[in-house]
Amino acid sequence: MDLLEILRGIVDDAHVLTGESLAPFLIDWRSRFAGQASAGVRPGNTEEVAAVVRFCAERRIPVVAQGGKHGIGRRRHTGRLR
Repeated sequence: MDLLEILRGIVDDAHVLTGESLAPFLIDWRSRFAGQASAGVRPGNTEEVAAVVRFCAERRIPVVAQGGKHGIGRRRHTGRLR
């Protein structure tokens, strides 16, 4: 089973974002910084959050939480200046 299949087993298929559905989450609100990600996951409740984080931690898969996209936390952004 690949990463996306496992994530889709933890949260509903509609909550695992890839491709064009992921694109808006990879750019900050001023369009100055762009990130990279294999997938975005939007858990529906705290149990799903815990399950996704546990799965990723056990496999050393990096996780970056998305905040309000206000730019204050820019140093934590995984991308580079455009």
